[in-house]
Amino acid sequence: MKTRDTERRAHRRELAALKSTRPRILLADDQHDQRLALADLLIRCGMAVDLAAGGEAAIGRVLDAEERGSAYDLALIDCNMPHCDGFEATRAIRIAGYPPTVLPIIGILDQPDHREKLLVFSAEMQGALIRPVTLEALVPLLNRWLPHRILAQDDPQPVAS
Repeated sequence: MKTRDTERRAHRRELAALKSTRPRILLADDQHDQRLALADLLIRCGMAVDLAAGGEAAIGRVLDAEERGSAYDLALIDCNMPHCDGFEATRAIRIAGYPPTVLPIIGILDQPDHREKLLVFSAEMQGALIRPVTLEALVPLLNRWLPHRILAQDDPQPVAS
């Protein structure tokens, strides 16, 4: 009996260690279904995902995470949200002291026009994802902006880093 309890505790410690080493992603999108669909793709890529339902919530999550000592590795923010869109949220995060080298931010766009593409870079975002987001588009982005490879380009299954 003690052996089984010891094994369970060891397994829990291993899971906790694994969780703490997964890249932390902040995903901000006002559309519930879109947020869940993209979160599912990120989780399939081995990411730890926190969700925010708007730009103001995203700003708050970034500031709170830093205070708790668990900063995000990357943020994906919808650019077309009411009240505080992704461009405004990114500017506020940059003003609060989070440069691209500390927190890369990727905008999420629906059918972008030339003006929106320019806004992505003028807001100090590092790039954009175009909906519908696919694994084929997401994987190279994660591999570029996170400190270690997430997936092999031609392998849809997570690989050890």
